[in-house]
Amino acid sequence: TLDEIADMVLDNMIASGQLDESIRENVREALLKRHHHQNEKRFTSRIPLVRSFADIGKKHSDPHLLER
Repeated sequence: TLDEIADMVLDNMIASGQLDESIRENVREALLKRHHHQNEKRFTSRIPLVRSFADIGKKHSDPHLLER
């Protein structure tokens, strides 16, 4: 499983001195944390708090705004 692979990698890194034992759990959690994409909508009723750079660029490059 992915958990077992993460544990083996972490054990190997600790044994070779690449990783300190004190941060093992934090690194393990980061490795196993599910990723998400900025554009994915988990809650469709929520107003998006963060806009993508593309959305911001579209607003500022609107041809109607450039004419003014």
